[in-house]
Amino acid sequence: MRPALSTASLAAALLMAAALAAPALAQVVRPPSVPIPERTAAGPSTSGPARPASWTLTPQGYGPVRIGMTRAQVNRALRETLTPRSEWEEDACESGTAASLPGMIFMFEDGRLTRISLYEESAVRTPRGLGIGSTEAEVRRLYPGLEEEEHTYVGAPGLYLTYWVTPKKRGVRFETNSERKVSAVHAGLDSITYIEGCL
Repeated sequence: MRPALSTASLAAALLMAAALAAPALAQVVRPPSVPIPERTAAGPSTSGPARPASWTLTPQGYGPVRIGMTRAQVNRALRETLTPRSEWEEDACESGTAASLPGMIFMFEDGRLTRISLYEESAVRTPRGLGIGSTEAEVRRLYPGLEEEEHTYVGAPGLYLTYWVTPKKRGVRFETNSERKVSAVHAGLDSITYIEGCL
């Protein structure tokens, strides 16, 4: 017959068993780890910062970008560098684009921003909610007192609809197409009336 274990021996045996079981028990109750997202090969986005929805196109500018700024000032305001559509020439008419703002073109004359234009890819709107794809009827309703001209290339019913804040000096112009929808918007100084921009 095996001798009975003493109270001390029994306690020691129980403590040893508990110690041996602890790692296994820990494995059971440990919460699952949260996977760390892998870095993509592409790295951080190079398309520039996102623009707040509150930034709208006005005769004074777009967000912190103001008509009359130099190209360097526009770059700082946008926190990215404009890409020229042709070679930059400080004493001439020139234009550039921002990677984060598809469909928007910035025009400079003698080194100063005079016009900002929106084309097909742009989702930017004016403070009254109009932009690419808006209808002629909406433009007429929201911008009363428009100056109207037939579109040079589209012809009727395409139009140039210009709203002047300061007559012949500062305003916004909407180009409409044969479907009577806005295909381009220009805002700024009298350069909004240039038909071909800096091409």
